[in-house]
Amino acid sequence: MSTSTAPLERPQNWKAVAPDLPSTVTFAGQSKLPKLPVPNLTDTLVRLKESLKPIAWSNAELNAVEKKIDEFGSGKGLELQERLLKLNNKIDHWLEQWWDDVAYLGYRDSVRCTSFAYVVT
Repeated sequence: MSTSTAPLERPQNWKAVAPDLPSTVTFAGQSKLPKLPVPNLTDTLVRLKESLKPIAWSNAELNAVEKKIDEFGSGKGLELQERLLKLNNKIDHWLEQWWDDVAYLGYRDSVRCTSFAYVVT
């Protein structure tokens, strides 16, 4: 019989209570770095459209997707961009929590090393 435990809740200020990172060589210049800017919505959508061109199955598919991107850019995208800009004014790093949660803390696959070499018998 296996038992599972719920993950521990991390405090909101978990980085503030971490060891003093600026005193390390790696993070010594952290305070001198400029604030990460919020990308421009229009520029981002143009880049998205460009990135889809090589993988579109047809011009019809590409046109349909570009239309949806344009609708997003003139609708919900504007509201979400506004929210992101407001968040950016409140906190030091608008991307940091998402990056930590998704890229580092949310990934739950095994990290053990597996070998793809097969032994032939």
